[in-house]
Amino acid sequence: MNKNKATLNIIKFFRKIESRILGSFLRLLKLTSGRKARLCVAAVTALITLILTIICDRIPHSFGNEELTMKKLQLASMLASGTTKPVPSDILPVNIGFDRQLTPVNDEYGIPCGVIDVADRRKLLDFLSRIKDADYAAIAIDIFFDSGMPAEGDTALFKCINEMKRLTVPVHSDGTISPLIDKKLHSNGDYAVNLISNNFSKYNFAGADGIPSMAQAIFNNTHNVMDYKPGIFDNTTMILPLPVLLENSYTEEGDKVWYNLGSDILDVSTDEELRNLVKGKRIIIGDYCMNDIHDSYVGYISGPAIVINALTALEEGKAEINIWSILLTFTIYIVIAWFLIMNLTLWKVIRWNPSPIMNFILSFIGVGAILFLLQLAHFMIFSEFHDTLLATMFLSLYSIYCQKLNEHYAL
Repeated sequence: MNKNKATLNIIKFFRKIESRILGSFLRLLKLTSGRKARLCVAAVTALITLILTIICDRIPHSFGNEELTMKKLQLASMLASGTTKPVPSDILPVNIGFDRQLTPVNDEYGIPCGVIDVADRRKLLDFLSRIKDADYAAIAIDIFFDSGMPAEGDTALFKCINEMKRLTVPVHSDGTISPLIDKKLHSNGDYAVNLISNNFSKYNFAGADGIPSMAQAIFNNTHNVMDYKPGIFDNTTMILPLPVLLENSYTEEGDKVWYNLGSDILDVSTDEELRNLVKGKRIIIGDYCMNDIHDSYVGYISGPAIVINALTALEEGKAEINIWSILLTFTIYIVIAWFLIMNLTLWKVIRWNPSPIMNFILSFIGVGAILFLLQLAHFMIFSEFHDTLLATMFLSLYSIYCQKLNEHYAL
């Protein structure tokens, strides 16, 4: 008996809450039923949607919702331009994928369990020693020197690294870098991935714990930027355009894309030739073909190639909020919000009366399709992509409100 009474009280409580919510919702509908009120609601909705878009862009992780869209946009871009971008002429990619040495490795209990191949310390030391006094722009060694896997030659190599100018090495959140490397040379080497699969999606320019990303560190070293702090108009995190793929070591025309450290540089170059090769260049050393490979919306891409694309985005100003892009986005959001709240369609505005079949086809063109066209326009015009997950969810709720508004107070 007491249980039944308690159940009835709970039901009455929720019905009371439901009644109050419904009453408030109906009052809101009445309050916003006029044309001027609807215009204000549409403007506020567009502003909120824009803010949600910017927030979603800056979230360091994603839910994987943008990956399929990015694949479609990349395909559209390829069909329009017909090609990908070459490596910038002032960047020298140096591949250490084929220059390896074996080093002992222990399990989590410190018990030896075999050997693992790592970047050849002797060849790296030879290369850095020969260009130490050369007129290069900057150096990034995209190799993680894990303190838990010391290798023969580490001490001499790290001493040379610490003496180099305008050089950076990565640190990772899932490991500890060797304490022999100067902390001033550290940059953040982590890539943001989506939460559904371990695919590369976003690049975090700001880094973490006061340590800038590798791309930002290279940019700072190149342009003598000291104590960089991201501004309010900087995209600290963005879904990175990947126009520079570095899929093969040669182009179709037979030009070098990356240089193998041993066979293409150390084995064939004199000191003078080596100094000329690196003159004015930003040298990105890493594994372009073997182990450091990430899945992304363009397929598989190497870690150093991601750094090059991030650096290219920085140089082109892609990491800054584009005012024209924001204005375009806000304008489209206002149009969407106004059309929804006024129960309009494009063909109603242009006074076109489609046939029943065409009307059925056009009924499938909803908010999602319009937002995809907006993303396509951004990608083609500004070479950037906005994550519209939160915007789509918010506009979906807004469309329900507009539907109820027009049911009760049709204009």
